[in-house]
Amino acid sequence: MNTSSEITPVYIQTPVIPIEEERKLLLGWSAPSRPFKKRDKDFFTTITVMAILFIVILFFMKDFLVILVVMALVFLVYVLATVPPESVDNSIYTTGLQNGLHSYAWPDLLYYWFEDKWGQKMMIARTRNKLPGAVYMLLNTHSPEEIENLIGTRLVKRDSGENAWLDKAATWLSEKVPLEKTK
Repeated sequence: MNTSSEITPVYIQTPVIPIEEERKLLLGWSAPSRPFKKRDKDFFTTITVMAILFIVILFFMKDFLVILVVMALVFLVYVLATVPPESVDNSIYTTGLQNGLHSYAWPDLLYYWFEDKWGQKMMIARTRNKLPGAVYMLLNTHSPEEIENLIGTRLVKRDSGENAWLDKAATWLSEKVPLEKTK
């Protein structure tokens, strides 16, 4: 036991983390933040009728909190269908992806694939973290081959992202319950 009043200092040496790669811009472009499709009156009518039927059922079950959730979801669908998305800057760097103000390093990403939604091509990269879960980047004038040449050595490409049960359920539901007339 040390009874002296002097305290010996302890020095902690912090490790120096080497920079693996200098951050260089490989490709940058500006695109909408999400796919957008102008909806017609049939879409809003179908959503409203389905919500009212669901709310009536919930009212008889006296589940008022879920009624508020349904109303909030209907409002969200309305806003997303009527307000066009803002434009964001997308970039591919030697160290990772940047989507708007959010950066994702290559080790934080699992795999990627390309999709075509409403005539708009986009690249989707699945993240290791639960939130956001995926990074969506609309390609605008760039081709999937051009993007694949830049990130193909850093990420694994999958044919489709529909490996989760939720994605499969959403696809099945959208096929079985069309919300607007197909032209």
